Parts: sequence; C-alpha cells; structure tokens
Amino acid sequence: MAPTRPRGVPIQCVARLKSVSALDTQYSDAYVTIGDDSFQLAHVHSPSQSIHKIFADDVSALIHGAVADSRNIALLSIGSTQSGKTDTLIDIVGLVATELFLILQSKKDG
Repeated sequence: MAPTRPRGVPIQCVARLKSVSALDTQYSDAYVTIGDDSFQLAHVHSPSQSIHKIFADDVSALIHGAVADSRNIALLSIGSTQSGKTDTLIDIVGLVATELFLILQSKKDG
C-alpha cells in the first residue's frame, strides 16, 4: 500500500539535488540553503538518492490519490541546462506508467 499524503495540499515542491559542488550550498530533509537564501520544501533528495526511492517517497502516493479521487497531478522538472531534468522525468514517467497499470490490474481483479 502506498503512503498517504494529507488532503488539501494543492502543491508540493520536492527537490532532487544533482550536485552540491558549491561550498555555500547546504541541504537537509526539507531545506536547501544557497548562500544567504534558504528554501523550505516538502522534501529534499540528495544527489545519491535513487529515482526509485524518490518515486516511492514522493510520487507513488500522488498516483494512488489521483486514481482514488479522480484528481489530476502534474510533475514538473526545473533546472539549469544539462542538470538531468529530462532523464529524471523519463525515469519517473516509466515508474508512473508501471504503477498505473498495477493499480488498474488490482481494480480489475478485486
């Protein structure tokens, strides 16, 4: 069973850091600090985090909720050139498709 997300949260921002080469960049589970600027997010994934873990932690529940409640979801990838946006989305979309087919199969069977 997928983890549940609180209802009524219209937007969740999650970061996947591809590299933390700048000395003034720091991050924790829910914050990224670059120089004097700090940003709070729903979740921050380290550069070594696998796409499967990111999917399990932050996308799977959205898929299950969207199917259960007939909601739409959007996944956006934002970053600088050559930062891995396309690769990340391609990997996530493949996992989303697999998850959707598993959900539909379980509805058909049960």
